[in-house]
Amino acid sequence: MIAEYPYVEIGPGIYEINEFDNVSMFLVVGEEKALLIDAGIGIGDIKRFAEKLAQKPVEVFLTHNHRDHVSNAPLFSEVYISRTDYGMGKLIRPLTSKESRKQYIETTLKKHMGKKYPWCDADIREFDELEEPAVHLIEDGYRFDLGGRVVTCYLCPGHTPGSMVAVDSITKYVFSGDCCNKNLGIGVRPISGMEHKSIEESYEAMKRICDIGIDVKNIYCAHADFRKVGEPLDDYVFDTLMDGLKKIVDGDYVAGKKWIQMIDTEVDIAIFKDIVIQFHIENVHRRKKGNAYE
Repeated sequence: MIAEYPYVEIGPGIYEINEFDNVSMFLVVGEEKALLIDAGIGIGDIKRFAEKLAQKPVEVFLTHNHRDHVSNAPLFSEVYISRTDYGMGKLIRPLTSKESRKQYIETTLKKHMGKKYPWCDADIREFDELEEPAVHLIEDGYRFDLGGRVVTCYLCPGHTPGSMVAVDSITKYVFSGDCCNKNLGIGVRPISGMEHKSIEESYEAMKRICDIGIDVKNIYCAHADFRKVGEPLDDYVFDTLMDGLKKIVDGDYVAGKKWIQMIDTEVDIAIFKDIVIQFHIENVHRRKKGNAYE
């Protein structure tokens, strides 16, 4: 099984590992251990590669519970994810099945017609449900002490009810999963028995993350089709996204409709510069009850 991936060092002891144009994972290396942020759609053996690159024990943090971020988690003995997102149904089985993952990968391949990749079908492993790793359920503010550096995870609900971002203590780089990018979906995938956060709550959550003191010019989302591998999102993305969310809340936008075939769902869309926000219009104004971060 393939265990080599394209990667680039984006900062001291920080590597972006690109899963063949599907999703990017990030490896943050401390003095004692390393942290792998997300586990990808599940091509090859990311565990063996991450351990080889880090030359230290590797822990795994999953930004949210979508198949393109959790599918190779069973390679590891244990992983960490927000308590809320794990409640979506373990690691979103059966969406992590080989059939479902191949569907996702084939959609990616269509975007890169003619490009050759060094993996084959046998590199997409089928996991049995019994191979679920031990799962540590974490809360807002959870800290991974890697020795000489700390990665802190903050709840940033919106894309999923329990999405989290990770912030490195040395560089202040932000690893946003799917919370911040040029094509942001907020609560677009129906989840049985769970309520998505509203646009208002998503805006407030992202503003809170900004107020923590992050470097908004060094935000690395998980999908490199919104930026170049090895480079953060463009400087204007965060501010434009925040302005767009606020305008949706205030009703100051032009609405459109789009059918997303991959998740068989129609969504409302609003476009601000080259940034698309996808949502459901009935889910704009819904005030949070109590503390959204408990």
